[in-house]
Amino acid sequence: MNCPNCGAQSSPNQKFCQYCGASLKSVSAEQSLPPSTSNPYVSQPTHSTQTSAPSKRVPSVDFEEKDSKKYSKRCFILAMVSFCLFLISITSGGLLYLALRNSIHFEIDIFSLLIGFPYFIPSGRYVFDEGLMGLGYIIGIMVILFSIAGFVLGIVSRRVRRTAVREESKNGLTTAGGVFAILGIIFNILTPIISILIFTTPFYVTILNLSSGYF
Repeated sequence: MNCPNCGAQSSPNQKFCQYCGASLKSVSAEQSLPPSTSNPYVSQPTHSTQTSAPSKRVPSVDFEEKDSKKYSKRCFILAMVSFCLFLISITSGGLLYLALRNSIHFEIDIFSLLIGFPYFIPSGRYVFDEGLMGLGYIIGIMVILFSIAGFVLGIVSRRVRRTAVREESKNGLTTAGGVFAILGIIFNILTPIISILIFTTPFYVTILNLSSGYF
């Protein structure tokens, strides 16, 4: 043990230094203490004493829930468009065909009366309104195009209906859309018959003249 004052070597049992008389008790007490292990200071997380009010959990709103019948609506709209195209085609084409048929009449040739004098044998032929026939070609093409579009939309509506039945609850839009889609498909297949009748009107008049002997 060394003296803290002069640094001289002393025995462990000495209480005072033999050279300078300094007290050796404090030195012996320090040496008798066990070595202290340094524990690193670990900072503990401080929690705020202020307690925040528990936030109310707002249920997540699915945006699709607001429009949960979107497939049913699409099915119904497509089916109605398909059926409306049929109505437009059958109305416009049918009215024009009736007007075209009503325009067919027998036209007497006045010169045949003069030539056939004194027998007055009339001669003539069946004719139709050619101006109305020009409009008939336009309406006939329109009817065909509308029928094709209505047929395609009817098929698309049926496909959308399958998705609506699979992913949505059963509702009136799906049922009505399915019915109108079937009607649109069937009627739009048959509607082009009107166009065929319009286009063949000149041939019908020709056959009528040949069969009647007036040509």
